[in-house]
Amino acid sequence: MNCVGGVENPRVLVLDDNPLNLMLLEEILSKAGYEVRSFTSGMEAIPAAIEWKPDLILLDVIMPEMNGYEVCQNLKADEKLKEIPVIFCSALVDAVEKVSAFSEGGVDYVTKPFDADEVLARVGTHLKIAFLQRCLSLHNENLEAMVSYRTKELAEANKRLLENDRLKNEFLLMISHEILTPVNGVLGIGEMMLDEVSDLSSDGRWVMYRESFGQSLERLRNLIDDAGVIARIEKMTIQLGEGISLSWLVEEMRTQHPEIRFEASLPPNAERFFLKADPSLLLKAMKTAVGLAECFTSGDVVSFTCHIEGQEAGIVFPLDKLFLSPARAVEFFSLESSSRASSHAERLGLAPVVAKKILSILGGDMRLSCAGERTGELVVTVPVFLPSPSEKSHDVHRNAK
Repeated sequence: MNCVGGVENPRVLVLDDNPLNLMLLEEILSKAGYEVRSFTSGMEAIPAAIEWKPDLILLDVIMPEMNGYEVCQNLKADEKLKEIPVIFCSALVDAVEKVSAFSEGGVDYVTKPFDADEVLARVGTHLKIAFLQRCLSLHNENLEAMVSYRTKELAEANKRLLENDRLKNEFLLMISHEILTPVNGVLGIGEMMLDEVSDLSSDGRWVMYRESFGQSLERLRNLIDDAGVIARIEKMTIQLGEGISLSWLVEEMRTQHPEIRFEASLPPNAERFFLKADPSLLLKAMKTAVGLAECFTSGDVVSFTCHIEGQEAGIVFPLDKLFLSPARAVEFFSLESSSRASSHAERLGLAPVVAKKILSILGGDMRLSCAGERTGELVVTVPVFLPSPSEKSHDVHRNAK
């Protein structure tokens, strides 16, 4: 049993109008273990190739009725035969004939008179090449099937994740909506009871209890509101038609936090740049940024610097009591974060998650970076643009209101 190029007893079809050439090629190939079929005309060889399906064809160039090039054209036009390697045989050795043979789809060219070793070497080589090409084609088909299957799996997994995310958001929205009424009732009654006890009792502890109750009330309502924002935020219509000047944003931050002493550093050309953001959403995110800066800063001063790089404005709050590792700082803004719940910012609840999502939708970001064991920075980024004179006039007028 002969095996060449992964094919056992490979089949070779030989076409030559000279019977002596056929006999010689049959002898050479048969002794080497090939199964050989010989023909003297293309009209006989083509249908035989369709029926027999050879692994390689040796094809004479000069033949009556149908020459070798025409036979090759017919073979290459058939889907079942076009991949079979064709080696042309001819006594013509000029370069033009060889180029013609290759241009018609031949893989090699053997000159007459035949040398047995050369014939066997060329036939064996092209059978191996054909086998490797079939293996590669099969491998690619299998790879495409695997990729298609894996893509389908990933699409289905993504569909499930999207559905789970939708259900989670609907649940959060439902809870934040439904829980508000009973919570307001319970907390309202609690507040009334504390007021009455405070009026009837001279014990100063009730004042402390009432303050604690008020803080818990505010925190719970903020938590319910933040849960609702998280559920709705992906569907929010963001208004980006107007710009916000950096100076206006800083003044609004001061107005919203009169109890905080700010130290702000703006770039020299700050008045030229406007933030492309929805005002109410940006202020909500910045309120959380200030709250985080308070939580992670010692003393009674919140400082920040603003800088502009390209089309982005960065607002950086230096922190001196962060106490977070780089890994915990990265996951701080995730919904399930344990580092947030165990940090100084625990009282902010879901507000940091909401702020980061808001800034992300606006095209910006919010992140914590660690610089040492306890120090670091809170960085807020927002897209910035240079408005046209008419836009700037309109924005300045709006900001002055």
